Amino acid sequence: MPERDRISCDYATDCPLAKVNGGRGCKEDIHHRYWPRRRYVNKLEKTFRQLLPNTVKICRRLHEEIHATESPPDKPDHEFMSRAIGLATRTRRNLKKQMVEQRRSEIRIQLRGYSAIELDALLDNWEESQGDLSLLIETAKEVRAERRQADEI
Repeated sequence: MPERDRISCDYATDCPLAKVNGGRGCKEDIHHRYWPRRRYVNKLEKTFRQLLPNTVKICRRLHEEIHATESPPDKPDHEFMSRAIGLATRTRRNLKKQMVEQRRSEIRIQLRGYSAIELDALLDNWEESQGDLSLLIETAKEVRAERRQADEI
């Protein structure tokens, strides 16, 4: 899945926050590229503001600096926000689908010896169990044992 952009703390600088956070130094938090929060009030606007591409994990000192020295960006119109949310949703769905297909291929290799029909049934059960691989392997063992018993009769 996509990851959030990140701007790490610069430990070479003399950070005024270095002594905070229990003496552990500066901390990172989430900066929203569309701010301030109070301008984004309905569900569409809040969802848009929270999209992964619209956030960055950033050093707290830099975060404070941005808010102190820069003007907030213009608020996009609702059509732009709606399209951005739709694109992010489709992208996330496609990535998940690709990941599932890749995992299915890996599992097919691990479970050689099963017929295509048995594999499809096992993989469908695996997806329904939300990807619990141990459950898939256990089910595969049970199916194999049942098949052996049927062959012996």
